[in-house]
Amino acid sequence: MANLQHTLERLREDHGRIREAAALACRMAEEVKRCPVEAAQSRVRQVERCARTLGEELVRHGQWEGEVLFPLLSDLYPMESNPDLPTSLWMLEKEHQTAAQCYRAYLHDMQSYFELRDEQLLRLGMTELAHACRLIRGHLDSETELLVPLCESRVDM
Repeated sequence: MANLQHTLERLREDHGRIREAAALACRMAEEVKRCPVEAAQSRVRQVERCARTLGEELVRHGQWEGEVLFPLLSDLYPMESNPDLPTSLWMLEKEHQTAAQCYRAYLHDMQSYFELRDEQLLRLGMTELAHACRLIRGHLDSETELLVPLCESRVDM
């Protein structure tokens, strides 16, 4: 159970880091959207760095889930005795994919913005980043509601 305890701690730590990065990126994107375009220019690189950090955290966390967390949960909760779990995990995956799609749209719009210097693309990119951050935070809430109790129930045994 020590491995499960470590896994639970890692899950909570990852969620905390990602939640903070998403909150900061969302706040910064909303600020850029409200700024006059001249003032927004100086903040765009800051938003980019923050969004890049968020993206890296998400990739790292997703890899860890796929390599460690989900295999461990599959061993602890076999599908035969827990038929609802695969559906719940599938729903989490769909939430993750939706957030990732918004994040990719942000990256695409920002690339176009830097090529064309179109203010509408900047505003659209910031809107998509803010939306992706809200989706990420909702996804983390869903993961926490499902995965933490599953882990805790076995740690407490």
